Amino acid sequence: MSSVNLLDWPWIPCSTADGTPVELGIRDVLRQAPTLRALRDPSPMVTVSLHRLLLAVLHRALDGPRTPEQWADWWHAGDWDQAAISGYLDRWEARFNLFDDEAPFLQNPAIVFGPEGTIKDESVKPLAYMIPGMTFGNNTTLFDHSVDERPIALTPAEAARHLVTVQAVALGGFVSTLTHEDRRGKQNLGTSFAGPLARGAVTLVRGDTLFQTLMLNLHQYNHAIAQPFDIGDRVDLPAWERDPDELTAWIRDRPQEELARLPDGYTDLLTWQSRRVRLLPESLADGSLVVRRAAILRGWSPAASWRAIHGETMMAFTNNEKAKEGQDPNPVVGFREDKAAWRDSSTLFQPVEGQPKMLRWLAQIRRPSGMSVTRRFELDLLGTATDRKNISFWRHEQLPLPLALLEDPQVWPLVKRGLEAADHMGQLLTREYSSLPARDGKPQKNAPTPARIFAEAMLPSPGDMGADPATVRAQIGILGIGHHYWPHLEARFWQYLIDLGDGREDAAFFEWLDAVQRQARRALTEVMDSFDYSAQVLRASSLAERAMLWQLRAIAASYGEPEDAEGGVVQMENTGVGA
Repeated sequence: MSSVNLLDWPWIPCSTADGTPVELGIRDVLRQAPTLRALRDPSPMVTVSLHRLLLAVLHRALDGPRTPEQWADWWHAGDWDQAAISGYLDRWEARFNLFDDEAPFLQNPAIVFGPEGTIKDESVKPLAYMIPGMTFGNNTTLFDHSVDERPIALTPAEAARHLVTVQAVALGGFVSTLTHEDRRGKQNLGTSFAGPLARGAVTLVRGDTLFQTLMLNLHQYNHAIAQPFDIGDRVDLPAWERDPDELTAWIRDRPQEELARLPDGYTDLLTWQSRRVRLLPESLADGSLVVRRAAILRGWSPAASWRAIHGETMMAFTNNEKAKEGQDPNPVVGFREDKAAWRDSSTLFQPVEGQPKMLRWLAQIRRPSGMSVTRRFELDLLGTATDRKNISFWRHEQLPLPLALLEDPQVWPLVKRGLEAADHMGQLLTREYSSLPARDGKPQKNAPTPARIFAEAMLPSPGDMGADPATVRAQIGILGIGHHYWPHLEARFWQYLIDLGDGREDAAFFEWLDAVQRQARRALTEVMDSFDYSAQVLRASSLAERAMLWQLRAIAASYGEPEDAEGGVVQMENTGVGA
């Protein structure tokens, strides 16, 4: 069978300076990184997984960066020590062969196919089982309609990309644990833990070139000072430097309850094998290779004492004070179907535990690198949302990343405050009641929102009892005023972050506050204008408008905006039914 060595085989999707798509092997990607624009795959999870693979190679080949000053030297040079990278890849070249018999790349050689092999036929699955979003078995259809009986055929390049990705994003659940030789009386199915990126929003800082992007995500790597995390006396090795039979022996020789372990270090985490995989290649009549099936078994499981917040560098974490025994008190920040990631972005900029370690590292190296505090990059947010064993959706969102947001302690509170104000005003459009600041000295904790007032006035009331509360709640949902509000604020939030990074803190905040108020008024008006001009609609619109005026005024004033500020809350949009 032909050799497919991923150091030279073209398989990593990149774009050149003029945007031309090209696939390259690992050697060429790292050699040409200063002139390549980006590494990007249609799947956001493939994109981030391939970046992490290259980061692991760089950390091991260059044994660093050990200090901020060393990082700055590489940044100013505009390239890495290519001789050191070439020497490292030459030393481990045999471990990057995708279909090697003894040590296939990121696979388990103890899995042997065929009548005399070590794997049962039912454990050999269509390749869709390891591709996020593909249809297999009885899982939820997301992006395709393939079936197990007619598995898709992937090229070696496509198979390699998804092999890297499945290790990072595989979902948890019951997975076959053992080959024939592993059994020794153990059960064949066991709970397999999710990959390290399965449920979080992964941050990826982007520069103008692939070299800059990889550098901006190349964290300090110095075990002597516990960076990125303390590994004690463990020896950090990426997957290709480990004994290829280590994982099989680990599972075979230990009882089920002792199979978990701590990551031995950062490159071990970046290349964590959450599944034991063996691809089954086929030769076609024209001599080309395809992959339709693979064996997918249980891989490494993280030890109960492992806390991702202490080791993972590319995700944000929150604090769950009500975590029960066995639950992580610092769960990862993920994507929600009903909420864009930018609405929770204050967690990315707050300089406390829980902020992505990579962003804290960028704040640390900004001065040694000589980068201006007004320098701005892009921040990609990539990931999936899952429902048990199914992927509900995946997302790739972007935010501007002014370095001032990471370094100036006066800036990030304004991000949080601005998002709180937008959320408070958004509640007027989506909820029944809202807690409002003091009015005439008396705080109102359950003030009916404009959305409720309009919805209730539009419903027939039975006698003097008013509309049924459940019906009012349902009507608010049907009106969907929030759909006219949040999507229109995202671009304006980008500008808010840029303005904060440019040093316009106070002016930027009040301009953002004004824009939020305008969009809240516009959203309500657009929905009211969608109705006819009956007396009931006119009455409902008038009541809702009056409530909107004073409630927005009260909220804006609580954030320090003068009640008669230009463009503020004094005048409603003068269009349509509201005229």
